[in-house]
Amino acid sequence: MNPESFAAGERRVSPAYVRQGCEARRAHEHLIRLLLEQGKCPEDGWDESTLELFLHELAVMDSNNFLGSSTELDDPVIFLLCNQKLQALAS
Repeated sequence: MNPESFAAGERRVSPAYVRQGCEARRAHEHLIRLLLEQGKCPEDGWDESTLELFLHELAVMDSNNFLGSSTELDDPVIFLLCNQKLQALAS
């Protein structure tokens, strides 16, 4: 979510609640940025929600998953299968 989305959310729910969500999002994004900057796995493992956010962000950037795209339907299916396998390994 971007700042405009958070601002729009404040018109629907408590601004304090939206701020908490924004801070939580920033904490996840910080871990992802560290991974990308350092180019190696972190010393401490990520929690499930950070890992899911990272995988989701990567999937959203895949041209096969663009809104309105209907090409190469097998790639999103493969992503979902890989995601399920990762979840099974994490539990």
